[in-house]
Amino acid sequence: MPTFMDFHSMGKYTEDDLKKSQTEPRDEFGVKVLNIFYDTESCMIFCLLDAPDRYAVENHHAKFGTKCEWITPVKMTLEYEGSNLAGADFAPKKLLQQQSGE
Repeated sequence: MPTFMDFHSMGKYTEDDLKKSQTEPRDEFGVKVLNIFYDTESCMIFCLLDAPDRYAVENHHAKFGTKCEWITPVKMTLEYEGSNLAGADFAPKKLLQQQSGE
């Protein structure tokens, strides 16, 4: 599934809300949060999401009352293992291989 990065205001979200969102399963739009980059001082958020398309990303955010400033497909130098897993189960594939001695 494609990976997207989006940008929007932090709005009403707390750091705990952001951390919790990473433990949630894939939503009804097929979106799974991989990582969130944020700054509480500037109130900016960059989300890294596994999603079927940009419309799914828009709908994912709309259900929380958030509109993205921009959404773009991205590629990564390290892939995340098992994008259908949740929260702490996420780790870059290369790191998992190193830890298992492969």
